[in-house]
Amino acid sequence: ARTPLIISGPAPIEREQPFTRIKPPIERLVAEQLRLCNRFAAEAEALLGKPDVTTEDKQAAARRMLQVKVGHPKNKRLLRLQETPEWRKLLDKVETELNSDMQKEELYRLKEELFYSIDERQHQADLSELGRRRLRPDSPDAFVLPDLATEFSEIDRNAELTPDQLPDSVFDLTDPAWSGRVGVAPTNGSFIDFVSGMRQLVGDERTEAWLAGMAANASPTYPKNSAILEAVVRAEVPTGLVNHYYREVAAQEDPNLPAANHFFPNGDPGSMLLVTAAAVPTSAADPAGAAELMSFLLSDESQKFLADDEFEYPLAIGVAPPGSLPPLTDLPVTRLDLDRLGDDLTSTIDMIRASGLQE
Repeated sequence: ARTPLIISGPAPIEREQPFTRIKPPIERLVAEQLRLCNRFAAEAEALLGKPDVTTEDKQAAARRMLQVKVGHPKNKRLLRLQETPEWRKLLDKVETELNSDMQKEELYRLKEELFYSIDERQHQADLSELGRRRLRPDSPDAFVLPDLATEFSEIDRNAELTPDQLPDSVFDLTDPAWSGRVGVAPTNGSFIDFVSGMRQLVGDERTEAWLAGMAANASPTYPKNSAILEAVVRAEVPTGLVNHYYREVAAQEDPNLPAANHFFPNGDPGSMLLVTAAAVPTSAADPAGAAELMSFLLSDESQKFLADDEFEYPLAIGVAPPGSLPPLTDLPVTRLDLDRLGDDLTSTIDMIRASGLQE
């Protein structure tokens, strides 16, 4: 085996090193702590040196001695005090008492009167609030170690999408930039309807490619639309594909709901209007009753309920849409052949499963 030759020597410093910047304030802090501990030790000496020293004087002196022991263990005045067996025993007793669970608040208070405390056994030093303020008076949080999970969550929660960041098409969501950022509900009926409609508009090949792209992007999956909305609100995922009314209903309960609807422009499949249709089959046991039910559902009363309470777009003539939503005439809504939609559902489910989006 060959022994490498390691050559050491001065190296040029092209920029200021952190050690050079941090060393002077640390040295000043240590000097201040030394002066503070010397003062505490002097106070302890004065109390114990009284000719008529009381129990209260001894307790106060022991606390000062403990502060010196924690703040400057090798302090000469403290070591001289401990040469007296009575004072050393007093210090040990008070230290044991303050380390008990019942007295830990008092011990913490004593440590906070120092700039830092030293644990010789663990080879550790802990800055107090006083020390942190002295080192960084301009930055009180300079010594706070953030919880990364909380910080990432806050970043996601506060990072609102600006209008220019919103996608122009549902097909843009397969871009790697949206990886893991779009929640979907692949087993939900409305999503299956949506994919079936996409097949009508752009064909199976492009629809399969879109599904595969969403799967490749590891789009988070949820059982239903409401679960997607809840995930967006708690900043688990930034966006999701849902029916518009889930957000509108939730906003009635929470006006400050941190979520908004985005309608894809230019007649994109993402703005597909999914119509709830009804028909009376020829095999109906009570055609008259079924027709009466449909008449009721299309009545002004029912349509107003769907609009005002459920925030769905009414299709009955003369019933206004919810006030919080733009009129259908202002939206680039994509239209579909409902007769074909039903025929595609079974094969659509198979297509979604084959894409890998649904396990």
